[in-house]
Amino acid sequence: MYNRSLAEGERQAVEAYLGAKWGIAIAPVGVATNVLPTATDVTVADGAALDLVGRVQTVASLAGAGLVTNSSPTQATLALGDLSGFDGTLAGNVRLEITGTTTLSANATIDPGIDLHLAPGAILDLNGRTITVRNASGSGFVRNGTLVVTGVDSRMSPATVIIMR
Repeated sequence: MYNRSLAEGERQAVEAYLGAKWGIAIAPVGVATNVLPTATDVTVADGAALDLVGRVQTVASLAGAGLVTNSSPTQATLALGDLSGFDGTLAGNVRLEITGTTTLSANATIDPGIDLHLAPGAILDLNGRTITVRNASGSGFVRNGTLVVTGVDSRMSPATVIIMR
């Protein structure tokens, strides 16, 4: 018995142990996709957290001042069209996919470990800020700021600074 929710890896370890102990084959569970309806406008309140748990989730928009993270070792993907109302923190092993035209809030924090994907036609306005991401991909555009890529930028050579105004 546990007095807390188990992380994904812990749950899988318990399942594997019990399956081996009792001779039960544990079927792997696929990664759930779009647990929330894709047209959902998500607000994460200050002090609250949205844990993507290694899932792929598309939403219409993200707002609020809370934390969006991923507790799973499997990279999560958050695809959205609008994050202009988000003043919180995006951190963890997350691939942020921008699908529309949006402006990064002056108060939003993007962890430098985030992977950024800009879908065709997407525009991310950095609001005059400099943000750092691990990897960048896609054919969309970054404007009004500086994007620093510390890993692989599949749109140009690695560790390139992209400046568009």
